[in-house]
Amino acid sequence: MDTSIGQPGNGGAAIASAVVTTTIAFASVALRVYTKVNISREGLGGDDYLLLVALLFPFGMMGLTIKAAEDAFDKGLIYMSIVELEAYLKLMFASELMYTAGIVFSKLALLMAFLRLSTRRWHRATLWTVFAFTTQYGLAYELLTVLRCLPVENHWDPTLTNSACLSTLTVSLLFTGINLGLDIVIVILSIPLTWAPRLPPREEMLLCPTYILGALVLTAAGYQVSGLFEWTSFGMSSAVVKSHWSFLEVNGAIICTAVLALKPFFMRYLPAVLDPEYTRQKNLERKADEVPELNSTNVYEAGGMEHPHELPAEHEHSIETTTSNDTMASKSKALQSFLTRARRVPSATPACQQNLRARCIHATPSRRTDGVFRGLTDGRLPTPWIEAFRKQQEGQSTRSSEGKPQERDMSPKKMSDSYHRVVLPLGQDPWLSDTYINSSGHIRLGTIFMDLDALSGIIVYKHTGPGVTTVTAALDRITIAHPLTEICDLEYSGQVTYASGRSSVEITCKVARARPEGEPSRPEDVLLTCTFTMVALDSETKKPVNIPALVYTTPEEEQIYKTGEAKSLAKKNARKTSLLATEPNDPESALIHKIWLKQVQYHDPNDSLRQPANVVNMAKTQLSTAAIMQPQYRNRHQTMIFGGFHLKQTFELAFCCAANFAHARPTFISADPCTFRNPVPVGSVLYLTARVAYTDPPLLEEDGSESRQQDSENPMTRVHVRVDSKVRDVEHGNARPTGQFNYTFSVPRDIKVMPHTYQEMMMYVDARRRVRLGDIQHRQEKTDSDKERAQLADGANLTE
Repeated sequence: MDTSIGQPGNGGAAIASAVVTTTIAFASVALRVYTKVNISREGLGGDDYLLLVALLFPFGMMGLTIKAAEDAFDKGLIYMSIVELEAYLKLMFASELMYTAGIVFSKLALLMAFLRLSTRRWHRATLWTVFAFTTQYGLAYELLTVLRCLPVENHWDPTLTNSACLSTLTVSLLFTGINLGLDIVIVILSIPLTWAPRLPPREEMLLCPTYILGALVLTAAGYQVSGLFEWTSFGMSSAVVKSHWSFLEVNGAIICTAVLALKPFFMRYLPAVLDPEYTRQKNLERKADEVPELNSTNVYEAGGMEHPHELPAEHEHSIETTTSNDTMASKSKALQSFLTRARRVPSATPACQQNLRARCIHATPSRRTDGVFRGLTDGRLPTPWIEAFRKQQEGQSTRSSEGKPQERDMSPKKMSDSYHRVVLPLGQDPWLSDTYINSSGHIRLGTIFMDLDALSGIIVYKHTGPGVTTVTAALDRITIAHPLTEICDLEYSGQVTYASGRSSVEITCKVARARPEGEPSRPEDVLLTCTFTMVALDSETKKPVNIPALVYTTPEEEQIYKTGEAKSLAKKNARKTSLLATEPNDPESALIHKIWLKQVQYHDPNDSLRQPANVVNMAKTQLSTAAIMQPQYRNRHQTMIFGGFHLKQTFELAFCCAANFAHARPTFISADPCTFRNPVPVGSVLYLTARVAYTDPPLLEEDGSESRQQDSENPMTRVHVRVDSKVRDVEHGNARPTGQFNYTFSVPRDIKVMPHTYQEMMMYVDARRRVRLGDIQHRQEKTDSDKERAQLADGANLTE
């Protein structure tokens, strides 16, 4: 067939392939830009700008193809005039230049993306080498395409006779062969990037379309090489076929590069594609028809499992067979009822668990490695650790792209502007028990505290807006208002309740039973309330900066604001009377002297009185831990540890310290004001030291007499545990104090703590002040004191 004769439909086919492939490429790049700017919030990098430049050339090629289709593809060369032929050859010349530029820029963007992900030195060096070679290849190809014929007009002017041209076939074979070789090298260089991450199965499956696109690009490049002998002739059909493969190669390379950054997009809008936990949760929500009850027993506890893993059936069975007394049996029965509910949901049981010999391996979904509820982590970790680490190594800022502190909106904000609410579907999703419920069926309060700190981080950024760094400065007193008696959905909510316009802001958070939609909450639904104090810092200088003030619009909000203002003033006054600022007052000094006299009496050989067995020296109550801080627990600023994790670690150590002291299971009563003095860097070593600082009934009353239990048959002692934390770098240079945390538990024993050294005396006095101040606040806020005192006395409150 004479290919110089046009055929009807040639132009339409060329336009269709150009429009379809270019549109898909544009959509892929747009999704990539949207993901990086609005979802991951890491901003655009060098690979993104290279990709945007590469996308310009397919649009230019598409415009030239449309023009060529109108003038030549359907007509044929033999029917063209000299002017029309010259115009057509100019279009083909420009299209060849754009094709080469599009191919080169898409390759450079892909190599730059690989460089952002690569950590091996040899691999990065190879990538840079290929990047430089690709750049030189593109420049050489463009230059030789232009200078292949001299004068340059000979490319499109068939009437010139005094011209010198290189063989089109020779030049095309050389550079198209190099192009195919580069594609093969790039595919090979991508393989090491898939070894290290150990991706979950569904994410590994999503790599398949990426490699399929790469294979398609390779095929297009190979087909272009094999078709050079035909396409170098002046054939319309050949030109149309070449147009198809050219658009497929250029746009395929762009799409292949764009999809590498779309994981956050799928995690937000199509979570079932990447996260099997999401699918399982949806199945549970459809099938759940009841929530297990735990016989009116309070179900709070610390010290459960750390990470979410599925529980095989034989482990569930062991819960009821390993208990040896009635108390443990009742708790195990409660947990067994909860887990049996999960076992009745067919879709939630993996196939490997049906065969007990099979091994289940589950990868933790993105942003769930730190134990914080998924609904509170979307904005907390905007950048993967590997990228933050690389920026840190290169001396760049690890702040997210939203953090340039330029012009900030300082207009006053309303309380409702910062309100945030999240429902923890604990009653609907039994798999959450792995993180929130321990082996005896109690909720882990340490994990709840960690969630509340994450919630306060979301709320404070709603108030301050982007451009500042916020850190947790203090946590006020927490008490259990109404203990839970069943596993149910929990509602986290909170808002800013006090902000004077300076650097600090007070955030009040609440945990309550979640009510159905449209049903108002009741006071008895509230499990606990707490107040966080956050401080805003300049993202560059790390110095305090002013934030928008808070305005109230209703009498209720005015009362809340004034309460926060009074708390702020009380904190300032408390700092003035702290033991670090002033000496103990007269009654406290007298008490210290009486305790010292009691010690002397216990050791006096002429006195028959000896230290009772239920009096324990404070030094013997000490319990310590040391742990290296891993990146999975970092905060949104990437280089520091999340304050909620710090809080959780201190709470669980305090629980263990109280249990070790009393040789009995502690019950959580309150968390007294805790302070965060210095941040904890990622990679540092965190040292925690817990000790029992005070007991109530105390060792001695104010008059020097020994205290006694009100009910000698059912003794109950409040144990105040102080946890001091400090941090060192791995090289163990100077230590920095990072905070002081105070927790109060009750134990069913008559036991007392005795200080000896002056430092222990100061700890004893400080803890005594905190307990007494807590009692005053508790009496003021308590609404049903008789009922809750009875629950505490008979042991019904098993919050731990």
